[in-house]
Amino acid sequence: MFTQRNNVYSPPELYYEDDDTRLGTAVASYAQNLQYNVNLNAVHVFTPRGWMSFTSQLGTQYEVRDQDQNRAVGENLLGGLALPDAGTVRDIDEEQLHVEDFGVFAQSEGLFWEKLLLTAGVRADRSSNNGDVAKMYFFPKFASSYRLPGLIPGLLDEVKLRVAYGETGNQPQYGQKFTSLTSGSIGGLGGFSLGGTRGFSNIRPERQRELEGGIDAGLFSNRAQLELTAFQRNISDLLIQRTLAPTTGFSSEIYNGASMRVGGFEAVLNAYPLQTSRYGGLSWNTRVNFAMNRSKITKLPVAPFLFSTAQVGAIEIREGQSATRLVGNDTIAVLNQCPAHVVDPNTCIGRPVGQPVAVYMGDGSPDYNAGLGNEIRWKGLSLFGQLDRQHGGMLAAGTWRHFDLGQNSRDYDDRSPDPSKTLGKWRTDTYLRLTRIYYQDASYWKLRELTLGYDVPQRFVNRFVGGAESARLSLSGRNLKTWTKFRGGDPDFSNFGGTPESLQRNRELGAYPSSKQYWVNFQVRF
Repeated sequence: MFTQRNNVYSPPELYYEDDDTRLGTAVASYAQNLQYNVNLNAVHVFTPRGWMSFTSQLGTQYEVRDQDQNRAVGENLLGGLALPDAGTVRDIDEEQLHVEDFGVFAQSEGLFWEKLLLTAGVRADRSSNNGDVAKMYFFPKFASSYRLPGLIPGLLDEVKLRVAYGETGNQPQYGQKFTSLTSGSIGGLGGFSLGGTRGFSNIRPERQRELEGGIDAGLFSNRAQLELTAFQRNISDLLIQRTLAPTTGFSSEIYNGASMRVGGFEAVLNAYPLQTSRYGGLSWNTRVNFAMNRSKITKLPVAPFLFSTAQVGAIEIREGQSATRLVGNDTIAVLNQCPAHVVDPNTCIGRPVGQPVAVYMGDGSPDYNAGLGNEIRWKGLSLFGQLDRQHGGMLAAGTWRHFDLGQNSRDYDDRSPDPSKTLGKWRTDTYLRLTRIYYQDASYWKLRELTLGYDVPQRFVNRFVGGAESARLSLSGRNLKTWTKFRGGDPDFSNFGGTPESLQRNRELGAYPSSKQYWVNFQVRF
């Protein structure tokens, strides 16, 4: 349960209060979020033979999310009283959310000869957010793996082949199945009017089907483990917004209609190149990881649309293209001739020179991500370092643009293509017609973490911390160094989020935490 109460008072004499001529503001708000669940699980283990065993599970889950918010605002406070009802201009806002989810699941695992593992299961869910609150949606899953031990002892010690298929659902948001009503009054008579968005009575969960296959291998007397995984994820019944004909009385509707596909590959290598009892017990552990994925909109029954606007850079959702495709404005230099990578060539026809037109700028998702981690231990000392790599991707450098707007960027006063303007002034005057100015490659190398640790000798632990089993002292730092051509804050952070409803994706503006962090940690185990 979460409860929050706020009382905000802005006195009439504050300098900014006269901007709207309503002197003094008082706000009182209260919010409470209550979540509870009941889970029942039963597990049964059956071993009919020594070479086989079965583990079965049956369970149910019931969840409730209840949220209430109310706010009262009073402006132009009579006598400067710090109460909303002392204002001559008042506003009341209230929101209520209540969601109930119910699910049942069953799963069984069979292990044969300690080599073959078979898993099958199904889950059924219903939710009050769905159009039909009584309908159960079924999501099956299947998985299998097989171990091949001792193939080439000392070189290829073991190989495990695995494959899995599963389905999951993403429920609609609260209220999308309802048509909202807006209260108002005409001539002192109260009433309701319909909102512009029509509720979709048949709304249902988005469905994700994923097929995954991989190989795990033990190498060099199991001093190295290699994991290779490839997957493809097909998502159907995606919730999108479509425009309705004006004759319906509504402007739009959210419904299940789009589909997309995501495929990817992941590789992890974990190895112990050095592990010996000599020299005080010297060991070296290294871990390398690599990941990449690609997306594609496979079905879009509505016209292509943008998150945000092309003049400041936007994600374009278009059938047959990446779901993180970035478009922005460019200007027509020659009559009826499009700039390179124009989104729709027909938009150039008949437009005069100097007019903006949307062009493809790049993809917001990186080509790949990788990491390298190493840990060296000697006696009671340990040293760990993590280096991360991102190649590709695009990000809007909001920090850089705001330095230009504040006239304090490092090259603001340099010469520009326009002799009448400084370089910084030219950029802020031009980027709405040439969006690429502030969009940059977000590739980087980053020293993510460096940690030096020391195991306190047991004799000191017994002397100063009686009854303790062990103690460890460590000094660590994060985000110690970044190597990148990205100009702005931190290319690793998009502080406006990456959720579908966010209109500010692939943007960076004073991103947190771009600052270095240092930690001193002392752990005692009893």
